[in-house]
Amino acid sequence: MSRARLPVTSPSTGRLLTELPACLPQELPERVARARRAQRDWAATPVATRAERLGLWRTRLASDGETLVRLLASDNGKPTREAQLHELLPLLDALDWLVQQGPELLANEQPDARWLKHRRHVIEHRARGVVGLLTPFNFPLLIAIYDAAAALLAGSAVVVKPSQHAPLVLERAAELAREAGLPPDVFQVIFGDSELGAAFPSAGFDELLFTGSQRVGRLLARAAAETLTPLTLELGGNSALVALPDCDVTRTAEAILFGGFANSGQSCFGVARVYVARSRQAELLEALRERIARLTVGDPEHGSHDLGALTTAAQVERCEQAVAAAKAAGHRILVGGTRLPGPGNFFFPTLVDCDDPLHPVVTDELFGPVVTCVPYDDEANALSWVNDSPFGLAGYVFGRELERAASFADQLELAHVLVDDVLSSYVCPELPLAPRRASGLGVVHGAAGLLARTTPRVLGYSRLSLPTSVQFGGPRNARLLEPVAELLTRFQTFRRSKAPRSSSTKE
Repeated sequence: MSRARLPVTSPSTGRLLTELPACLPQELPERVARARRAQRDWAATPVATRAERLGLWRTRLASDGETLVRLLASDNGKPTREAQLHELLPLLDALDWLVQQGPELLANEQPDARWLKHRRHVIEHRARGVVGLLTPFNFPLLIAIYDAAAALLAGSAVVVKPSQHAPLVLERAAELAREAGLPPDVFQVIFGDSELGAAFPSAGFDELLFTGSQRVGRLLARAAAETLTPLTLELGGNSALVALPDCDVTRTAEAILFGGFANSGQSCFGVARVYVARSRQAELLEALRERIARLTVGDPEHGSHDLGALTTAAQVERCEQAVAAAKAAGHRILVGGTRLPGPGNFFFPTLVDCDDPLHPVVTDELFGPVVTCVPYDDEANALSWVNDSPFGLAGYVFGRELERAASFADQLELAHVLVDDVLSSYVCPELPLAPRRASGLGVVHGAAGLLARTTPRVLGYSRLSLPTSVQFGGPRNARLLEPVAELLTRFQTFRRSKAPRSSSTKE
């Protein structure tokens, strides 16, 4: 009987690239069982050895970089220079950080107990077990391998289902993992459609990580709740940039150009909505219009272009419909606004001048090359438009007076807030990402993200054995311990009265 196949098509041409063997939903529990059997030996491997294997994998990925970049261009649709600069190089840096810093971060801790001085406690950071990853099409290499590597270093086995729209680069990454000595069942890449992804919460995983849409994230969260499977979600950003009245228009325009159209706008951290002081609106819009009009769009495998294809046809339709609705409502489309003629999922980079902060072209995440500018008269309005959004991922503030800009940024209720910069914090492996509100749950990246891939376990030992009547103050010994308890209570009260009072003034 022939196995099911997953067709993979080019977003640039629409032609069939290849077909991959598909994992059926009913086969997933066996994949998890294989991973669980292999995970026991992997977790028993010293963390230094696990780090060494990941280092070898990193070396293989670096050596095969040209192939990986080519696969990203054909599979995802992004230009090759973006594939290298925005995906491959940050991944190599992240793996380098994990290999160097991870073993120390995962080392056992011995806290100094406040009272139980006769006991010694060890906090171990134990592997979760088997981790399931559901990864997106926008950064199919960077996100999948970074999250997988953190779980692997912690001692877990990993089963990854990449997006059906961009799976080829993960197929090659899995081959390189095997060449680097990672056990095949410890790191598995499986291919399938949305039905396979929907089966993950009931397949027996010990943890799930999902990066994708809010709609699918909510479905997974409901299903994971039935099995009490820990779940980490990164669900998108529709990220905002606030241009203050004293902003440097040229610098701000260049930042929006980069942040809004890198990866054809397919970035949760990308600049999607701009709130600009009305006094600078005309100047900023003209600077953006000129720059965006010069951007080129085309097949990344044929010529050098600024923007490639959107990965799915559905994104093109969503951008087209949102821009058409904005135009029908009387808002100006200053440049772009249409798909390119001919085959492929191409959409012209677009700038929308919109004076309605509640219009869907502003509030919805389009995940495409569309930037919307909204004027404000009062900075309090701009602040509320950012914070009242259901999204809580990233935001950017631009102003010449950095102290004033930093003060405004401090009021933004977002996971990442940058002053005078865009996007960069995502590719810093030391920095945690903990989305807020509808942008997700949990934490990835940084020391916090690595430790979140573990479960803390406490082991306690005796330094000194106390007399049984003291050590185990049960009902029979309660009267004997009453004087001790009274003395300890008085001592705690004394310590409380001598403790320095906290100041109500914020430093």
